[in-house]
Amino acid sequence: KTAKAKKFKNLTFIANAQTITSEQEGLFYSLVQRKQKVKKDQLLGYITDLFGKRLQEIRAPFAGVVVYFTATPPISKGEALVNLAE
Repeated sequence: KTAKAKKFKNLTFIANAQTITSEQEGLFYSLVQRKQKVKKDQLLGYITDLFGKRLQEIRAPFAGVVVYFTATPPISKGEALVNLAE
């Protein structure tokens, strides 16, 4: 038997992608969902210390679509938080 070619619907080609990482250790609160369209400079989430003080805001460096985000609050410095595709 010969293999049949698969047909794909709604393909998306990614021209540019960027993973935004944490500059702080703390708790990450995502304000976006997978496949969500975002605007440049939109607030994607934020990091707090254990007492709720905001340490870092995570903003979109360009308009695009959220590929994935970290769903568990505890994060370490340098950890991936949001991957955004253009």
